[in-house]
Amino acid sequence: MSDETVLGLDIGSESIGWSMSRVEQGVAIGLLASGSHAFDAGVSGSSVELEKGADESRGIERRVARQARRQFDRRARRARKVFRILQRARLLPDGPADTPAEIDAIIKALDTALRNRHCPAGDHRAAQVMPYRLRALAIGEVALEPFELGRALYSLAQRRGFRSSRRDAAIDTDDGDGKKKPSKDQKDKAKELEGMKAAIQSLRTAIDASGLKTLGAFLAARDPDREPIRRLHTDRQMFTEEYDRIIDSQQRYHPALAEIRATLADAMFYQRPLKSQRHLIGRCSIYPNRRRARLCTPLAQEFRIRQKLNDLRILAADGVTERVLEPKEREMLYGQLDLEGDITLARAKKSLKLATKEKLNFAFAGEEEKSLPGNRTGKKLRGIFGPRWDAFSDDERRAVIHDWLSIQDEQELQRRGVEHWKLSEDDARRFAFEVRLEDGHAGLSERAMSELLEQMRNGVPYMTALRALCGEPPPVEPLELLPPVLQTDVGRRLRNPAVQRALTELRKVVNAVIRRYGRPDRIRIELARELRTPRAQRAKQFKENFAREKLRLASKERILRECGIQEPRADDIERALLHEECQGLCPYTGQSIDFASLFGRNSTVDVEHIIPFSVSLDNSFANKTLCLRSENLRKGRRSPRAVYEHDEQAWHAILQRVKRFRSDHAHAKLLRFQMTDEDIRERYGENFSEGQLQATRFANRLALEYLGLLYGGVIDTDGVRRVQPAPAGVTVHLRRELGLETLWEEFARLLPGGEQTLRTTPRHKTKRLTHLHHAVDALCVAMATPAMVKRLSDAAARAADAHRRNFAQLAEPWPGFLDEVRTKISAIIVSRRPNRRVRGGLHDGSNYSRPFIQVDEKGKPGQVHRIRKPVTALTASSIHDIVDPCIREIVIEKVREVGEPKNLEGNWPMLPTRDGRLIPIKRVRLNMGVKPVRIGRPGHERYVATGSNHHAVIYADRFGRWQDEVVTRFEAVRRLKASPREPVVRRERGPDETFIMWLVPGDYVRMEDPKGVPHIYKVLSISRGDHELCEHLDARPDQERKATKSRIRVSADKLRQRSAQKVRVTHLGEVEPARD
Repeated sequence: MSDETVLGLDIGSESIGWSMSRVEQGVAIGLLASGSHAFDAGVSGSSVELEKGADESRGIERRVARQARRQFDRRARRARKVFRILQRARLLPDGPADTPAEIDAIIKALDTALRNRHCPAGDHRAAQVMPYRLRALAIGEVALEPFELGRALYSLAQRRGFRSSRRDAAIDTDDGDGKKKPSKDQKDKAKELEGMKAAIQSLRTAIDASGLKTLGAFLAARDPDREPIRRLHTDRQMFTEEYDRIIDSQQRYHPALAEIRATLADAMFYQRPLKSQRHLIGRCSIYPNRRRARLCTPLAQEFRIRQKLNDLRILAADGVTERVLEPKEREMLYGQLDLEGDITLARAKKSLKLATKEKLNFAFAGEEEKSLPGNRTGKKLRGIFGPRWDAFSDDERRAVIHDWLSIQDEQELQRRGVEHWKLSEDDARRFAFEVRLEDGHAGLSERAMSELLEQMRNGVPYMTALRALCGEPPPVEPLELLPPVLQTDVGRRLRNPAVQRALTELRKVVNAVIRRYGRPDRIRIELARELRTPRAQRAKQFKENFAREKLRLASKERILRECGIQEPRADDIERALLHEECQGLCPYTGQSIDFASLFGRNSTVDVEHIIPFSVSLDNSFANKTLCLRSENLRKGRRSPRAVYEHDEQAWHAILQRVKRFRSDHAHAKLLRFQMTDEDIRERYGENFSEGQLQATRFANRLALEYLGLLYGGVIDTDGVRRVQPAPAGVTVHLRRELGLETLWEEFARLLPGGEQTLRTTPRHKTKRLTHLHHAVDALCVAMATPAMVKRLSDAAARAADAHRRNFAQLAEPWPGFLDEVRTKISAIIVSRRPNRRVRGGLHDGSNYSRPFIQVDEKGKPGQVHRIRKPVTALTASSIHDIVDPCIREIVIEKVREVGEPKNLEGNWPMLPTRDGRLIPIKRVRLNMGVKPVRIGRPGHERYVATGSNHHAVIYADRFGRWQDEVVTRFEAVRRLKASPREPVVRRERGPDETFIMWLVPGDYVRMEDPKGVPHIYKVLSISRGDHELCEHLDARPDQERKATKSRIRVSADKLRQRSAQKVRVTHLGEVEPARD
C-alpha cells in the first residue's frame, strides 16, 4: 500500500473532531493537521439529556405556544360567532360585538339584570350558578324569556367538552416484536388520555346517580364553595345532548329556534379535521417519487413475514450444518403467521417438527430475535370480520384498512362498519373503539414491495431480490466538494434533526479540509452514540445503565460485607457481577466457585473472554465470563466451540449452564458460545469492517453514503472502499495504549482555574473538560486501519507473556508520536458555529398589568407592574411583594406554619368573608419592579418582559472609553420588520461616537489575559456592562466555572483595556480579523 492520506472524523451531536494523517503500508506515520469544531445540537437538551434520550425537537416549544395561540383565537372566534347568531335571533341584547371586551361588557350587563331577577339579595351561591340555573330551567316545561334563553345557550357555548379522536389513542403497544415501543411522550399522552376518560366517566356516573338530566342541571345543583364547578373533565356528547334538550323544550315558545338550530349547533360544536401530515412520510428508497407504505397494510405485513422467513435457517444437531427452509416448510409457517400473528421461534420449531437438537437461527450473526412477526393486521381484523376477512378480495381488505385510517370520528367509523361493511352493532363498536393497528411506515412503497414479493414468495432473500429488481447502480461521478445535505438523496431520507445538523456541520468541515489539503485518499468516521442510536433506545439504555449501576453498588457492598475489602477495584466488582450471573458455577467444568476465592493475588479464578480478546478486541461485559484458571489455560486463545464441541456430552452441559445465566447479557453470551470459527472470522476477522458496515445503524450508513459522494460512492469505481466506519472499540484501545489519555489533564491545565477543576473532577471525566479531546478521538479514528487493528491483536496475544492485562506494549506509530500530538493538538483553536440570526422567542410568556404608581418605604413614588402567580411558586422575598396587605399577612402567617411556599399545595391560606365563608388563596398579585414593553394593537395591548438579548454594539465615546448598547431580540425583530427597514446592527453612531464591533454569543475575540498574553476567547453571554467570555477550548459547564471562580466577565471598557479585537475562527481553526 503506497503513501496515502486518511481523514479521521469523530462526529458527535454537538461537535466534530477531525484529523488528517499520513499512512504508509496501512499504518499512520504522521499527523498533518487536526481540529475541533463545536455547534449547538439540532435538538434541545444538554449532552446528558441526549444520552438519556430526553432530548426534544427545537421546534416543540414553539409549536406548543403556537397551538395555544390558535386555540385561544379559535375559541374567541367561536364565541363571537355564537354571540352574533343569538343577537340576530333577538336572544341577546343589541350592541357592538366585534371584540371580546365588547361582548364581555354586554354579557356582564345582562348578568346583572338576570341576577337581580333570579337571585335573592346577598345569595352568593345563587349568583355564581345563575347561568347553569337558566340551563336547568331551559330543559323543563318553563318558557324562558328571549334573553334568558340566549344567556343559557351562550353559557353552553363557553365550553364544548372533549371529543375523542382515534388518532389520539392510536398507540399500539401490542406489536409483539419486542422492538418498537411507544415513546415516553406517547406513553404520557396515553396515560393522560386514559385519566381524562376515567374522569369523564366518573362525572357521567355522578350525573346519572343525581337523577338530573343534563350537565347544566347537575352544575346548578352544586355548591361552588364545597364542590368545584370548573376544571371538570367533560365530553362533547354531554353538551350536544343538553343542546338538543334545550332546543326541543324551548322551540315551542321560540319558533325562531328552528331556523337557527343547525347553524348554531355548527358554530358551537364543529371541529375541523386534523391536518394531513402525508408530506412528512419518508420517500421509498427504490422509487423516490413514491411515499413509504403504512405498516398495517396487507402488503407490508406479507413483505415483513416473507423477509423473515427467507432469512430463517435450520441449524442441524451438529451445530455446523445449516439449511434454508424447504418450500413446504416456508409456506406452512407463512400460513400459520398469516392466521395467528406473531409466533415464537420455539413454536415455529414445534410446527416444523424439528429434532430436539436442531434449532432455528437467522442468517445474520448477532440477530437476537426470539419470535417471528406475523400478520398483526389480519389477526386483529379477522377477530372483527370473522371468516369474511379471508373471503375479502385484496381491494376490499385495503378499503377496510383505508376506512380505519382515514375516518377519525369513532361514531362515524362505527356507522360505516354497520352500513357499508354490514357488521353487527357490537362488532362495529369494537372496530371503531377497540381495534388498534400498527402505527408507522415500512421502508418501501407498495409498488416496490409488490415487485420484490414476486421473487420473495419463491424464497429469494430480500437483498438478492433487490439486486435483481434494481440491478447494479450506475457509476456516479465523484464530486469535488460535498453539496448541501438537503439537496442529496441522503437529505431526502433524513428526518432526525440532530443527525441533519451534524451532517450539515460535517459538510463545512470536510469541504474546508479539501480546499486546504486536497481530497483525502480515505475517510474513516465514528458517530457518537446519541447520533447513531434512536431516542427511544437511548432512553432504554440509560435506564439499563442506571439499573446496572445499582447492581454494581450492591456487589460493592457484598464484597465489603463478605470479604472485608474496603475499596473494591472495578475489576473486583466485575468479578462479583460475573459470579452472580453464572450463579457461582464455572460454565466450562460446572465446578462451584466460592465467592471469596474471586479476589486476591492467589485467586484460582480468571475473568475469561468468550471470544478471545486477541481476536475480537472486545473487552465488554457481554464477552466475559468466570472460569477456573486451569480451564482458561486449556481453552487458550480459542473459542468455546472449537475447544469443547468434539465432546457432545460436555458441550451440551456447557450450553445448558450458559442458558441458565442470569443477566441482561445472557442471550448475547449464549450466541458467542455457539459461534463457529466462520462466524468469528466474519464478525471479527481481517475484513470485519465490512461486517460492521452491514450491521451499522441507519444514521451511520447515511453519513457514510453522504461522504461517499466525494468518490462516486462508498466504494469507488476501482472497487476500493474509500469511506469506512471505525471498528467498534478499537479507537478506545488505541487511545489508552498509545498514552493519549494522559493528555486530558495537560489540556485541562490550559484553562483558567484548571488545576482547581482537576482536583474536584473524577479522573474518568477529565476528558470532557476541553473541546480538544474531539481532535484526539479523530486521530485515533484515522489510525484505526486494518494494519493497526492487526498490531493490537498481536499485542493482545502477547499480553499474558508480558504480564499485562489486555495488551503487551504497543510501539509508537512513528518516532516522537506523543510529543507531536501534544504539540499540535494543544495549538488547536476550536471553531464554533455562530448563531447571528434574528430568531427565537421575542419576549417572556407572562403578561404584566398596566403600570401603577406606588410609593416606596422612603415616600418616593415609582412605577410598578403587577403579575399573578400561584402561591406555591412564591419565594421568601416575593411574598412581601403581594399587593393586598390583608392577603399578604395571611400568606406570610400560613408560610410560617408550613415552612415553605411549595408546601401550600392542598393546605391553602384561607381568606374569611363577611358571611363567614373561607375562600382558599391559590394565586396572588405581586408588584414587580420590571420594565415591560407594551405590545399588541389598540384594544389588545399587553405588557411583557423582553426576552433574551440578541447582540451588543461596542462603541467608543468622545473620551475614548468603550461603551455598550445591548439590543434585545424583540428590538432586533422590530428593526428587521420596520418600514422602511432599519439595520439590525447600527454601525452609524452619533457625532461623538465611533463603532468598534458588535458581539453575539458564540463570537470570538482576541484579548490579552491578566498577564498581557493574547488568547482567543468565546463570547458566552451579553448584558449591559457585563459580558461573559471563556477560553475557546473550554467545555466546562457554567456551574463548574462558577465553582472554580474562573468566569471571565468584562465590561465594554475592560475590553479596550485588554486590547480586544473581534476575530473569526474558520472551520480549520485559523484566526482571521472579523471585518464586520
